[in-house]
Amino acid sequence: MAASLIVETPSGKLRGELLRSPEAGRFFSFKGIPYARPPVARLRFRDPQPVEPWQDIRDATTHGPMCAQVDSQSQRLKGSEDCLYLNVYTRDLDGRAPVLFWIHGGAFMYGNGNDESFGPDFFLRKDVVLVTINYRLGVLGFLNLQTEEISGNQGLKDQVMALKWVQSHVRCFGGDPENVTIFGASAGAASVHYLTLSPMAKDLFHKAICQSGSALNPWALPKNPEDNAKEFSRAVNYRGKSDGSLTEYLKNLEGHVLVKGQEKLISPKRLMQCRFPFGPTLDYASSEPFMPANLRDAILEGVQVPLMIGWNSFEGLFMLDVLRLIGMKEIEENFAEYLPSTIADDFKYKYGLGAKDLQRLYFKREAPDEKKVLEFWSDLAFVEGIHSLENIQYHQGAAPTYLYRFSYDENITLVKKLQKIPYKGASHGDELTYLFKSRLPEINNLQQFQEGTGADRTAKQMIELWVNFVKTGRPTPFTSELLPIYWQPLISDVVLRFLDIGDELRMEKALNIEQRYYGGNKRRVSLGYLLALASADQSSNRIESN
Repeated sequence: MAASLIVETPSGKLRGELLRSPEAGRFFSFKGIPYARPPVARLRFRDPQPVEPWQDIRDATTHGPMCAQVDSQSQRLKGSEDCLYLNVYTRDLDGRAPVLFWIHGGAFMYGNGNDESFGPDFFLRKDVVLVTINYRLGVLGFLNLQTEEISGNQGLKDQVMALKWVQSHVRCFGGDPENVTIFGASAGAASVHYLTLSPMAKDLFHKAICQSGSALNPWALPKNPEDNAKEFSRAVNYRGKSDGSLTEYLKNLEGHVLVKGQEKLISPKRLMQCRFPFGPTLDYASSEPFMPANLRDAILEGVQVPLMIGWNSFEGLFMLDVLRLIGMKEIEENFAEYLPSTIADDFKYKYGLGAKDLQRLYFKREAPDEKKVLEFWSDLAFVEGIHSLENIQYHQGAAPTYLYRFSYDENITLVKKLQKIPYKGASHGDELTYLFKSRLPEINNLQQFQEGTGADRTAKQMIELWVNFVKTGRPTPFTSELLPIYWQPLISDVVLRFLDIGDELRMEKALNIEQRYYGGNKRRVSLGYLLALASADQSSNRIESN
C-alpha cells in the first residue's frame, strides 16, 4: 500500500509515494519529474532548455514518457518526443546520501530509465539516492547536419541538463550533490565516458562507472554522420537539396515518421558491422558544443575521476539471432564485409593487416563456427574498447581505475531465454539482473534470488562493490565475509589485473587483447584506441574542410 507525500523543490512541489519492497523495505519514490522543457515543436533538435517552474502540486507517482522509438519485439512505435523526465528513489528525505545517476543503454536508439527494467530495490538496501533518466534517442537526439540548427549530441546534452538538475534539486530528496557517481551500461557506458571528456559536464559528478562500453568502442562514434544524414533524408522521402530546406522539412515532419524512417537504416549486416544510423558525433557547428575542441587530446588525457570499468565474459551472445539471420556461409565467404565499423580500413592502415590476416590471427587455421565468430565480435565490439581505456588510464597516471569481468552464469537470463542460447558465458546486459529489480514479468520471473543461493550472493556482492565505490572511490575499502578479497586497481597496461565476478570473487591477471594477438610490442597502443582516434581525426578533417 503506497502513501503519498509532498516534497518542495526549486521547480515546484511534487507528490511522490512511500513504497515498500522485500529487498529495500521502506523507501520514497518520485517518478516522471521534468528536468527540461519538452523538446517539441520549435525545440526539436535544439539544445535542452531549463524546465519551467510550476505552481500546483505535480503528481510524481507515474513515469514520464520514454523517448519515441520502435519496440524491438512488436515493431510498434512507443514513447514520445516529450521525454525529458527522470525518477528519484531514496530512503531518507532528510539525509545527505551519495547519489547514483543511471544512464540506460540501447545503441543510442532504444530503451528508457524507468523501473520496468531498472527498479531501485537492490540499491536501496543501502543508504543512497538513485536517479534514473530518459534522454533523446536516435534521430531526435543525435541527428547531425553539421549546421548550428541541427548540430547533433542533443541526447548527451540532455544528460548534462539532468546532471545540472541533480546539482540544484537532489538535496530535496536527501542526496548529496557533492558526491555524485554517473554509471551506465553499453551506450550508457559510452555516454559516461563522453561525459568525463566534455567541458560541458565538468564538476557535475565525482566518480564514474562504465559497464560494457566506452567511447572507444567502434559503435560509439559513427564514422560518417553526413552520409547517415543523407541516407536518412532519403528514407523519409526528402527530395530537395542539401541545404536549409532539409532542416525545415525535418522540423515539420511528424515525430513518428522520423522514428520509423531511422529503422530503414538498420539491417542484420549493419548490426554485425556495429553501424547504427545515429549516435555521438563531433558537434563543432554548435554554438555550445558538447565534444571537446580536440577529442583526440581529451581521450589521451584519460578519465580524471575515479573509474570503475568492466565487461561481461561473452558479450556477443546477444547477437546470436542476428548471426543466424546472416548465416555462417555468408560470414565465411565475405568476412571483411562483416567486421565492426571502421576496423578493416584502419587495421590495414595502422598495422598492414587485411581482413584475411586478421581472420588467420584470430581463428588460427580453424574454420570459424558461430561461437568463435561471436567471441571474435565480442572482443572487437566491446572488450577491446574497454582495454583501450584502461591502457590510457595506466599510461596517463590518471585517477584510480578498477577493472572487472562479470562471468556469473548460473541463472537463465532474458537474452538466453528469448534466443535459446546453448553457450555458456555472461552475455551483454546480463549483469544488470544483479543490480536492478525488474518489474517486467518476463524478466522478474527469471530473477531467482532466494536467500543463500549463488545468485543472491552475487547480487549482494555487486551492490556492495558498487555502493562502496560510490561512497569512497574504492570498491573494497576493507574486506568482509561478503567481500573476502581486496579489489586492486590497475598497475599495468600489459598484464590486466581485474576482479572476476563469477561463482566467487577472484583477482585475476591476463594479457590484454593486443598482447594476445599482435606480438607483444609494449610501445604499441591498443587497437581499439587507434581506431577511435582515426575515426575522430577523419571526422575533424571533414568538418575543417567545409
